[in-house]
Amino acid sequence: MNLEGHGSEWEQSEKPTIEQLVQMGYEYKTNKELNLNRESFNEPLLLDRLEDAIRRLNPWIDDYGVEDTIRQIRKFDTSIQIDANEIAHAKIIGLSRGNLEPITVKQDLGDGTKPHTVKIIDFEPENISNNDFLV
Repeated sequence: MNLEGHGSEWEQSEKPTIEQLVQMGYEYKTNKELNLNRESFNEPLLLDRLEDAIRRLNPWIDDYGVEDTIRQIRKFDTSIQIDANEIAHAKIIGLSRGNLEPITVKQDLGDGTKPHTVKIIDFEPENISNNDFLV
């Protein structure tokens, strides 16, 4: 593993944290490696990994549902950063409270077209390996 970084914050904080996470099973990629998988440097999402996770955790979802899920992750009805973070967090963990909602897509799974909640993370302890851990 070739870790990239410099300075005291890197040596005392970032590097030891990355090393610990790798020991716990996380995959490590450098910024350069991650940027090869982005459409642009402004893209915060690793779309190929996100799409794989959506399909893996929601085997019932169709292509339109995957696209709609990614669109909902990117959509915020606010320009206030802290509110956007709270909305994104709720979407990703599937939280429903007040004005916060999980991601849902409409699909017909044999019982008519209905909204279905999309999992982005599998929180069940016995299914932890269904998730993709990257640092």
